[in-house]
Amino acid sequence: MTIAICVRVGDGVVLAADSVTAMKAGQGIGQIFDGARKLLRPQLDVPVGLVTFGQGTIEGQSIAGLAITLRERLSLEGQWALNPEAYTVDEVAQRVRDFYAERIQLAVNHGNDPHSPVGFLVAGYSSGSEVPECWEIELTHQGVSKFSQIDPNEESSLCYRGFTDALDRLTKGAARPISIWLDGLGAAKELLLQQSKLTLVRPEMPVAEAIKLADWLSGIAIGAMHFAPGAEIIGGSVDLARITRDDGFVWVRQQSLPVQPQAVDALLP
Repeated sequence: MTIAICVRVGDGVVLAADSVTAMKAGQGIGQIFDGARKLLRPQLDVPVGLVTFGQGTIEGQSIAGLAITLRERLSLEGQWALNPEAYTVDEVAQRVRDFYAERIQLAVNHGNDPHSPVGFLVAGYSSGSEVPECWEIELTHQGVSKFSQIDPNEESSLCYRGFTDALDRLTKGAARPISIWLDGLGAAKELLLQQSKLTLVRPEMPVAEAIKLADWLSGIAIGAMHFAPGAEIIGGSVDLARITRDDGFVWVRQQSLPVQPQAVDALLP
């Protein structure tokens, strides 16, 4: 499970993701690890980033580990090449989609079908564009189940995936099961939810505030998981990055690998 967040405002986009990964054992959770990397850069010289959710490994390799191979492919000539001077976020998302769909198909061919979908939110700026975009990808063992731009006609958007229950209650006025149950109310449902939800994102929101919002929402989701009954399958440190036209992709907070003191001493002159 994951909490993956994309906050898009007029001057940029902010991505956030937790760092816990859970290993299945039969029908339950076998083991929980911290330190997973879910916020990634598919190519270093374009202002585009992604957060991943759903299954975190394919044939024993993490989504982040496989992203290194993706980055190498994008630097090659031919159909995988991505020109930093002339590209779109759509094209980046297509390459992310095709690469991981290929790896999932290889896993299926080897008899290692993913037990749950693999998802991505890919966000940033196309070359020459003044407006940031966010695209969603979802892949299963049967192929591509979702590939679409999020709120293309809106000047701002908030998108989150993974463990969404707590944030649905906050930003939509009800958890998903309740929202489905309310469908029978027709127009009254929309009126009821409109009075219950919080509108948190506006196009005019400064990027600095969007960073605070993404961090706060991550904390709410993690806190809800921590205090609720059951396994704590989201949590750990939260990676944060901002993407703007002038600075490109910039890490706001990035987890680092632990280093033993004696290892540091060995590096000193």
